[in-house]
Amino acid sequence: MSDNEIFDNGNFGAGKKCWSHFRKRIGEPTTTFTGLQFYALDPRPEEINILDIAHSLSLSCRFGGMCNDFYSVAEHCVILCDYFLKQGKPWLAYQALMHDAAEAYFFGDVRKPLKSSLGKRYSVQEEFLERMICKKYGVSFPFSKEVKDADFGIFITERTALFHSGTKWAETGKPLDVKLHMWPPKRAEQEFLKRFGELS
Repeated sequence: MSDNEIFDNGNFGAGKKCWSHFRKRIGEPTTTFTGLQFYALDPRPEEINILDIAHSLSLSCRFGGMCNDFYSVAEHCVILCDYFLKQGKPWLAYQALMHDAAEAYFFGDVRKPLKSSLGKRYSVQEEFLERMICKKYGVSFPFSKEVKDADFGIFITERTALFHSGTKWAETGKPLDVKLHMWPPKRAEQEFLKRFGELS
């Protein structure tokens, strides 16, 4: 199902324009990979596109690019997705695939200490966009505890693999039993879209 079909099939008022479509937009737009104009402070469902999400996440490096090698957010999402597919839980796999989708439209993979310091406005705006993306693509929201726990577990796995052994961390926990592939961006983008096509 295309983005236009999703918007026009009734999920968002059968394509009808509400009052927000006639007022002045908040903030300045950015141009996406597919050529859409996206307002981060004033998002609309029709300006969200899965091709933009997959492309952006495939070029966004985990840990803000501070790790030893390039490892994309898209691959992170696919690995987490596959973890739940192997358990026979496609509904959780879909959540896992899309849990970082909003990062495509904000500042990429913002590290937790910085995200905390950005305050409530950032977290509220991020959650608003997450909810919009999930509603558009039929993903359950808020994300389940299982997905959040697995996301923390893969964080432990990733930091062990991607940082020097002497690196100090504040968080402790059990690593998730998964393998990192270190795909180049194009492969990560393709794998992300493949999983999306299978689960959406």
